[in-house]
Amino acid sequence: MIDILCDEECVPKSFLGKIFQNLSKSGLVGSARGSGGGFYLTRPASDITVLEILESIEGPIALQRCLEIDVGCEHSSGCALCGLLAEAQLGHLGRTPLAQWSGSAGPFGSKPQDFSDGL
Repeated sequence: MIDILCDEECVPKSFLGKIFQNLSKSGLVGSARGSGGGFYLTRPASDITVLEILESIEGPIALQRCLEIDVGCEHSSGCALCGLLAEAQLGHLGRTPLAQWSGSAGPFGSKPQDFSDGL
């Protein structure tokens, strides 16, 4: 599947390998060696959010400095912008499951996919 993804998305295999390495370290995917091996999701696609995927690849994400951990913003208790950005970051990204996202574009086609058998 890695070779297919690399070909369809025009991504170098080494780059995609690093992404899968990060996904594996975060516990979102596992791997199996051998002729029938490959990568597989460790939880159902409906239980993994887009935010989890992004943060496992890029690290903690903060749309605004005030959303970072322990930033010490004096307006953190009443800033309207911070609340809006927090909702954007944690709301939509934190609620959108892989199962929904994967069906919208990319090599997975136009229908939601069942990844229970692996990638």
